[in-house]
Order: sequence, then C-alpha cells, then structure tokens
Amino acid sequence: MLNKNFPKLHLSGEQRTDISNFTDDYFDTSNLNLYANNNSARHRIRINTTDPTDPKSGRELVQIKVTPPGDFTTRTEIKFDTQAPKKSASPANRYYSLVSFVADKQKNDFETAFSDIGLNSNKLRYILTNEQQRSRVYLDWDGENFLSFSVDDGRSHILWAKARITSVDLGLVENVYTAADESKRKTLGEIRNLVLQDLQNHFPELTQTTQEKYGILLDQLTAKIRWIKWLVKWKII
Repeated sequence: MLNKNFPKLHLSGEQRTDISNFTDDYFDTSNLNLYANNNSARHRIRINTTDPTDPKSGRELVQIKVTPPGDFTTRTEIKFDTQAPKKSASPANRYYSLVSFVADKQKNDFETAFSDIGLNSNKLRYILTNEQQRSRVYLDWDGENFLSFSVDDGRSHILWAKARITSVDLGLVENVYTAADESKRKTLGEIRNLVLQDLQNHFPELTQTTQEKYGILLDQLTAKIRWIKWLVKWKII
C-alpha cells in the first residue's frame, strides 16, 4: 500500500518486536473530580518484556493530564519523578495519597498543578489499576524511524466487575517531524493518514476518542456496579 502510493520513497518496517507491560495505578478525589472532567493522575511502572536493555524498562513515574481552567480543548500532560514514600507502600493503597510517590524536588510543582484546577493534591487516593500490554512496530524512511504503530490491551477491575480497553496509536517521531522541512512534514502527515485510513477500512468498528483510558474503564465498571461512586466517596473501596 505505502510503496504503491509513495513509490519514490524507501519505506520499510523494522525487523524487531517491542512488547511492554504497564501497571497504571489511577488516583482521584473522593468525589471523582478528575473522572468528571476527563482528567487523570496515575503512577506508572513499565517493563519491556522483549528488550531488557531498554532504558525505559523498570522506570516509574507519576503522570497527570489536566485541562487548564477555562480551556476546554487543551489538555496539559505533566510527568514527575518518583520516590518511595516514607513508609513502605504500594501505589495501589487507598491509605496513601499520590503526592507521597512524587520526588520531593517536584512536590511543589505537583501541588500547584492541582491547585490551579481547584483541587488539593493531598486528597488524591487510589481508585483502580489498569494492567496494560503494549505491542509496537516501527516504520522507517531511508533507515530512520519516523512512525510507530502500537496496540494497547488493558484490563481493570473493582470488586467483581471487570473492564477492558483496546486502543491503537499512530505516532510520528517528534524529533524527525520537528527537523523536517515543510515538504517532508506534509509527506509524513500523508503517510500517517494513509495508514490510519487503511486501519479504519479493515476495522470499521474503531472510533477516535479524546477520553482518558481511566474514564473509559471507570465508565464500564460503573455500568456494572452503579454505586461505585458512593463506595469511593465513603472510602469503602
């Protein structure tokens, strides 16, 4: 398909596999304010099962995605370094706030990010875990990687209720796109759009969404246990 539409380009897939497992522990307020506004806050651990030399394998981070006040179209994504809390604990522990896992040097920035949207970061508590596997392949142009295609398969549960999400992402490599001239950027966009269109032709049930995975999973779980919000509010779970 690509060679037919771009016969003068040397496009090829990389002969490697990349499969990583993610453990994403999501936190929210007792009133689920982040969920209500399509925001999220999570503690992530990543393990690359196919490449133990991957520098990102074994890395932990705290990541938040929030919408600035008055701006309903732009979501800010911020990552924070982690540290072990003063008392030994798993992130998936309802007695610990997410801020306890943020490195001391970044705690003020973390707290400010939430105060800017009217929330107290110390009130964030564990809600659910998304156990996710990511499979990724790469596309090269003249031997340089410029696009990655990944499929995420995630699972979560609260009590007996289970939820599952499968998502697809097509991402242009940022530094390649930034360094390209206007003509090459146009071609990069056309290649991505063609791959996306082919994917949609083969899987017409796919839909594009800006909703956070956290929200999608909690929607499914709430549909099965309609009183989850009350269980969270009264700290029963």
